[in-house]
Amino acid sequence: MAEGEQIMLENYRLVTSLRQDNHSAFEELFRLYCRPLKAFAIEELKSEELAEDAVQEIFCKLWLHRHKLDPRRSVRGFLFTCLKNHILNVIRTRKNEILKNYRFAYGQSQPCNDTEQDVLTHEIQREVHQLINHLPEVKRRIVQLSLYQGWSHERIADELNVSINTVKMYLSQTSRQLRYRIEMHGVKIFIFFSLYLLL
Repeated sequence: MAEGEQIMLENYRLVTSLRQDNHSAFEELFRLYCRPLKAFAIEELKSEELAEDAVQEIFCKLWLHRHKLDPRRSVRGFLFTCLKNHILNVIRTRKNEILKNYRFAYGQSQPCNDTEQDVLTHEIQREVHQLINHLPEVKRRIVQLSLYQGWSHERIADELNVSINTVKMYLSQTSRQLRYRIEMHGVKIFIFFSLYLLL
């Protein structure tokens, strides 16, 4: 029997058993797919803790929806599709939170009455603008479109006629430069907001 046929038969067996509330089948699927799912989640989320939460959420979803699974369809495909959707939701939520903090720090929300916080915010603004203004033209434009306009990598690449890899590389380089310069001034709170937009 070909390897592909064996995989299909094994998939059929496990999903059929799972649909019958078989806990052993669930545990077997967990052993099979936990590691690759977690590795994928870590690669995307850059956080082992978030990755573990994501995998736990996906396997809970697998159990909750076990009676709707089709034994003829790949359970691996189901798991990875659910994981990708979960990761997109996590990233979207984090980006919205950071954007809100970024806008607050840049005076686009309620002004802060705390003088120390005002000084900190001004220092952050100065460092960010100073570095961005001294970047080469294409890199500067990429950073501005990502940080200030919230454009996706794909949209920036299309607009500036560069590759997506170039966009990612320039944003990553600038992110490291900003972190270094801010930390040199002891402004640790900087990481709390804007830089995630560049990753």
